[in-house]
Amino acid sequence: MLLMTGSIKPQLAVGEECCITLNKAQAGDGAVSCRVINTATSTELKSTVIDNHDGTVTIKYVPTATGTYTIDIKYGGVTIPSGRITQQVNSLHYCSLYTYRSIGLVLLCQ
Repeated sequence: MLLMTGSIKPQLAVGEECCITLNKAQAGDGAVSCRVINTATSTELKSTVIDNHDGTVTIKYVPTATGTYTIDIKYGGVTIPSGRITQQVNSLHYCSLYTYRSIGLVLLCQ
């Protein structure tokens, strides 16, 4: 099973980096990929998947414009359970956090 740990911000500010850490130690072989799309413009943001060499990977991206973004996280080419996330990006900074839990899945975004 692929696990994510922590909390996710439902809203980000333009230019604020988002990090999602996944624990894939128990998931077997497979590559992690992520697409971050601004739904209003259909523009895809650059996202980076970093192997932390400890059984985890970190996905990072920085929104460049306001709007609603769809994040699609895949493992082995298949969208993971609860791996499709919607996030609002505004010009102001929001500090509220919430925890999202579903089928052994917890997300981290800071």
